[in-house]
Amino acid sequence: MSRFSDQAVESSLGPWFFVMLADMPLVGSRTVFEYDAAAWVSRTDPDVAEALATCPVCNDADTSSLTDAVTAFIDDRTINDKKITKRTLSSCWVGNPHGVPALVMHRTLAGALGADLDDRWLLGEVRDPDGGLIDDLISAVDREPLSQYGAASSRTRCRYRSNWAKSIGSVSVGACAHCGRLSENIGYETYLLESEVADYGTVRAAGCGLYVAKSIVDRLELYTPAVWPNLRISRVPVYTQVLDPFAVPKPMRWEDFERHEASMGNTLPFPMIHGKKGVKPVWEKRYAADREARGLDTTPPRTDEERIAFYLRLRSFWEPAVGEQLAGVDDKELLRLVRHGRKHSRDAPMESWIGIERTASRRRK
Repeated sequence: MSRFSDQAVESSLGPWFFVMLADMPLVGSRTVFEYDAAAWVSRTDPDVAEALATCPVCNDADTSSLTDAVTAFIDDRTINDKKITKRTLSSCWVGNPHGVPALVMHRTLAGALGADLDDRWLLGEVRDPDGGLIDDLISAVDREPLSQYGAASSRTRCRYRSNWAKSIGSVSVGACAHCGRLSENIGYETYLLESEVADYGTVRAAGCGLYVAKSIVDRLELYTPAVWPNLRISRVPVYTQVLDPFAVPKPMRWEDFERHEASMGNTLPFPMIHGKKGVKPVWEKRYAADREARGLDTTPPRTDEERIAFYLRLRSFWEPAVGEQLAGVDDKELLRLVRHGRKHSRDAPMESWIGIERTASRRRK
């Protein structure tokens, strides 16, 4: 029996909505762009990152301990190298020009949201590179965001897709080498869980935009372009049951994920690691030492075959059919089966490689 439901039943509370700019022209005053091996684009302003004690690899920031607002500095030219004007700012409702959990928000939107920006929000100033105040905008830091900008995990959930990991790069489960933040992308539909929504209030930060309850969307008519030009809005369902393999509340750190799996009788393999050149893998070294003390493997998967074996092992914990196929198969044997499957049955589903090879072995006997 599966650990989680595959029946999506929407809550009577109604959906939430993700709100972001269709076109975000602003950048931080010291923003740098970096392309890394993990295939995402990192856009980080060092000043704001330092103010939020942001992880230099995954951009995770523990904003819960902040007590003071953060001043955000933006460049005086747009992302397309055009001068910022009053007209430019007029439809910059909410966005993330800094690449870390510090939004800029138009005062008109902030005023319309009013008390829905509850006491978990810290609202501050936005200034230009010379220190001049930009009256139209405010900085907005949510001390309990639903998701953050970058590779870090989020409190939003993805509906599990049973045919995931059919090819390298189709999913991602791993940990940040520097801080141990869980990173995951295992599904095809973002959703919120009814039992968790009650703690969210009505407006929460989410990466480059906001998650907003339906009552707010309807009250402010956020779906009306004539009122809110340049605003993009998408529906996020709220479901009554968990549709993914993660605990409730959802784990944010790899060790929390590991403890939950251990409570189910599962020993996780060493995770995929997201690192960054020049940044010390502080958490990875500490975690590897802990696993070595427990007599467990201490090497992250690096080759395509090792990554596929890693994903198959996770699937064996979550999907009964795959678990049956992997019963009694140790890591060394699993890796051998994966290599054989890639060589002889590349287009077949990964889980079938095990059955095909084990059947073939029996026939040879």
